[in-house]
Amino acid sequence: MRFLGYIIVLILVIIDLGVIFNFTLPKVGNLSKVYQNAKLKESEYNLYVNLEKKITEINLTAEKLKNYQKRAEELIPTEYRPEEYLVLLPNLFQDSFVNINSFSFEPVQGGVNISLNVSGSWSAINDFLLKIQNSRRILDVKNLSISGQGDSLNMSLSILSPTFK
Repeated sequence: MRFLGYIIVLILVIIDLGVIFNFTLPKVGNLSKVYQNAKLKESEYNLYVNLEKKITEINLTAEKLKNYQKRAEELIPTEYRPEEYLVLLPNLFQDSFVNINSFSFEPVQGGVNISLNVSGSWSAINDFLLKIQNSRRILDVKNLSISGQGDSLNMSLSILSPTFK
């Protein structure tokens, strides 16, 4: 009887091993496929994250380029726009304490010619010339003449404001 008990236990162990091999081991084999799939998904995710970073960098670069283009347009405009000179010239005169005798501007080949005639003290004329030098727009002084004595000086000035095409 004891022997029969051992045989029953042995048969049960063999059945359990069969169940383990038939049901568990195939799942372990699938585990490697699941692991490979997870690695693939991780790689795809990393590519996506890197792509998002690159897109962000490109957008920032595009924004910087727009700002550079806007700044370049301020320095050297691509076309003649009279309204800009109606703003630019009073800004040059502001706080320089020169008297404006006359000014005019006209489009010419390669830019806009600005003719000015102002009067004032040496200090006021010097301040005005510094404003021209430090203008946000590129201004090329073509002709300059100063006449008079003491604090009563007259200055005639011809400036080219270049345009870029």
